[in-house]
Amino acid sequence: QIDRAHRDWSEEQIQQITDIVRSYRGEKDAKKYKDVKGLCKVATIDEIRAAGYSLNPGRYVGTADNGTLSDEDFETTVRGLDTEFQKLTEEAHDLEKKIAVNFRKLNI
Repeated sequence: QIDRAHRDWSEEQIQQITDIVRSYRGEKDAKKYKDVKGLCKVATIDEIRAAGYSLNPGRYVGTADNGTLSDEDFETTVRGLDTEFQKLTEEAHDLEKKIAVNFRKLNI
């Protein structure tokens, strides 16, 4: 993961998505397509209608089971969150100092 909005995909992850697309298309030598909870699902028009025609994938795909996060992905996620936490903590301390300076200027 590069940051919370950007992810650097591994070759294995790219291959998994490629395999899903090929199976969905019914390409020769591809496995039969099946929905994967938290990743992909073929929604019917009735399901889409029932969801008010929302095309938000989360309404249909659902969430993956808690135990599906690999150790590597967990470690990467925790490291990214720790880095973000450290940055936010530094920003908070800087803001506290600025607020204190402003209060002193106002004699508060």
